[in-house]
Amino acid sequence: ALLTYHRADPSWNNAVDAPVKNLLGALGARISDYLWQGLGLGAFIPIALMIVWGVRLSAGEAPNLSPWRLLLLPLAMAFGAVALTETAPAIQWPFESDAGAGGVLGYQLAAATDN
Repeated sequence: ALLTYHRADPSWNNAVDAPVKNLLGALGARISDYLWQGLGLGAFIPIALMIVWGVRLSAGEAPNLSPWRLLLLPLAMAFGAVALTETAPAIQWPFESDAGAGGVLGYQLAAATDN
């Protein structure tokens, strides 16, 4: 859903009657829009984690699936969004908001810590 995001797809932010281009259909278009705008590039943190787990499994090593790691994943995504907002402001962002690479969550959390 994230990789096939298209800003012209119908979603919560884009009320159009156009065919959906997202490979996962209308639901994928809505989910990817929400994740891209909410977390920015931070939405890829769980995907990176799954890639690491896959590499470890293919190497014959069991990944550490402790409940704490899974519970802290949303916190890591939020911190990743803030870090992307603060360190990558020059990334050309395809959305009409000024949220930047960390999405709205990263922008809001970064703004709250600047005070």
